[in-house]
Amino acid sequence: MELWTGQKAPLDVMRKELKEIIREENEKAQTE
Repeated sequence: MELWTGQKAPLDVMRKELKEIIREENEKAQTE
């Protein structure tokens, strides 16, 4: 995940990164 320093990340980038994190968390929850 890229860190945005000194500026705000574009909302679409933040949304995409959130979707990736949520997908990973969901996969972890299913395998446990």
